Amino acid sequence: MRDNRPPLLLGAATTSLLILPLVSAHHLPLLDAPGHEAGLAVLRNLIFGSGVSPFYERGRLFIPDLAFDGIGLALTEVLSPETAGRVFAGVTLALTLSGLVVLNRAVTGRWSRVPLAAALLLYNLIFIFGFFSFLFGLALVPWTLAARLRVRTTQVGRGLLLGAGLGVVLLFCHVLAFGIYATFWVGVTGAARVRGRISWLAAFAQMLELVPALGLFAAMPHGGPGGILYEGHFVPEKLVGILESLSSGSRIGDLALIAGLIALAALLRASDRVSIAKEFGSGLACLSLLYFALPLALGPGSNLDKRIPVAIALLGLACLDVRLHPTRRSRLLVWCLVAALVVKQAALSILWQSFDPRIDSLLAAVIATPPRLGRAAVGMSSRRQSTRAHLR
Repeated sequence: MRDNRPPLLLGAATTSLLILPLVSAHHLPLLDAPGHEAGLAVLRNLIFGSGVSPFYERGRLFIPDLAFDGIGLALTEVLSPETAGRVFAGVTLALTLSGLVVLNRAVTGRWSRVPLAAALLLYNLIFIFGFFSFLFGLALVPWTLAARLRVRTTQVGRGLLLGAGLGVVLLFCHVLAFGIYATFWVGVTGAARVRGRISWLAAFAQMLELVPALGLFAAMPHGGPGGILYEGHFVPEKLVGILESLSSGSRIGDLALIAGLIALAALLRASDRVSIAKEFGSGLACLSLLYFALPLALGPGSNLDKRIPVAIALLGLACLDVRLHPTRRSRLLVWCLVAALVVKQAALSILWQSFDPRIDSLLAAVIATPPRLGRAAVGMSSRRQSTRAHLR
């Protein structure tokens, strides 16, 4: 499953399948997507227009949740807000998949096609929620880890500056994206020091590079409604949450996912060697502890814990070192994986297209709303927005 060349053609074909639902439907039927896309128009008016908005304050421009606002605002120079959302989602998917392949190259020293199996997982609960900024931040995590691994062993000072800068970038994308990177990196650093792979100085520097982002986060506005929620059936809720986090909102798509994961497990079982470096296993273990430590709700944030299992699965695939000789059985299992991905993406495309008439009807009703009634609705929406989490 590996050679000395990056799997460019296979990666391009997989990416084409990934964006199929995005280009086949007229609208993105994602929970928060309309609000995020409308926010681009509001933000553009706030910065370049009248500077007045019932939804935004200038203080909100310094929060750890700005990836979509910043990039989407640039995209609206040439695209409509809705098209900007679609392009942003497609770029995020492509960045995630390619980043996993690059991280696997940094971990194993060879190119591998195995991380492309992560395409089965990229349409998940958090994607359906439309948490654009977090998804973009998560897409940058494997790129950040790959960059840090490249300069980890011999260039302590350069690694410190690079890690600090990339940590700040991840923080402004989304605080939990930085949290995932920091947790994984702490596990990797600790395991590398225990195994004698790095010196105490290098380990200290790798921990120290997280400080600038943590300091910025401490200076950012916090608060809002909500508290810490741990339910009585906490462990069962967490176990069910793992399954929920993988759902794509399509029964056929989820069945295809299960079939693809079974084929992937059989493929790994049939391989000559499957291993993961112990230090990277420690990073995954730290992320697992983070998932079970996070409450079901934390302050103004919601669904924070549901974002962790997919991150663990993606980074786990990226850290696998698989040696597999091409045999008839392995080729059959690879084709099963491909078929599962095709079925899932086709099912999602058909499902998303089925929402288009309803969304068009809703848009027509909004356009036909009298101006005064529309302004009253905006006021009500603004009051509701004040009670929602700003770390989405």
